[in-house]
Amino acid sequence: MIWPELFEDFSSFIPENERSEMIKAFYKHLTSNDQNTSPKAAGHWSTLELATLRPQVDPEYLKSANDEHLCIKLAIIEWHYHNQSL
Repeated sequence: MIWPELFEDFSSFIPENERSEMIKAFYKHLTSNDQNTSPKAAGHWSTLELATLRPQVDPEYLKSANDEHLCIKLAIIEWHYHNQSL
């Protein structure tokens, strides 16, 4: 893995018993009716995505992950495309 610490943070949000199917687990949490769960899942997803889009992690670029509405939209769209490739 290129960024094991980023993946660790990403996967730490998902309970261990759900980690065997991370994409499905994230979808469950992204679409949760719990107003705390969905934004947190989206934040973890988006942080990993934004951190790995460039050859080196850009802390300024990662600040976009603080925008809850952007993160939820980004995570749902990306989940869709990841799921299509499975």
